[in-house]
Amino acid sequence: MDKFVTQLENNNFINSANLKKISLPNKKIIYQSPSEQAISSDGNFLVETVLENHPQDCLKVLDIGCGCGVLSFMLKLSRPNWQIIGIDIQENLVQLANYNSKICGLEVDFFHEDLRTYIEKFDLVICNPPFYPQNSGKMPKDKGKQIARFEIECNQEDVFSTIKRCLKTNGAGYVLYPLSRLENQNIVKIRNQVGIVEITQ
Repeated sequence: MDKFVTQLENNNFINSANLKKISLPNKKIIYQSPSEQAISSDGNFLVETVLENHPQDCLKVLDIGCGCGVLSFMLKLSRPNWQIIGIDIQENLVQLANYNSKICGLEVDFFHEDLRTYIEKFDLVICNPPFYPQNSGKMPKDKGKQIARFEIECNQEDVFSTIKRCLKTNGAGYVLYPLSRLENQNIVKIRNQVGIVEITQ
């Protein structure tokens, strides 16, 4: 067991790291790092949209930029037979997600990966990416929040290219962006090639 997970199992560490408790729909508790983007209604909308459009019992799903794993867990609760894998560029969040999987009893696997080089095929790919280009707003002091909010480790084209690369034939990709970020013609071309489902809230 790695050091980070060992530390997490010590309540003093959980308190000192200011980890935030999140209650899942099944009342199980998971933890979120203060460096992550806060859970919002956007994430709930993404999960509800995916579940509404995919009643299939057995699918292989990729969660890009999984963070603490909350979107994966919400999907798994409603679709227990789905095989869900999460990847994230921040190793500490991957370790936290795997710990969360253990304590909430949901079988989801999380890996420390760079989406730009990740290669595996899935029926579904979901992503709640950084919304903002670099130098487009005030940068948080916390490095984790910088990565969560701004395109530091990947940009919009990286996200769509990864979805295209990782989808099986007839697969579906779901990504959460402000509509203003989807007007770039190159991005429109990639989205059309991938078959991204555009749903507005």
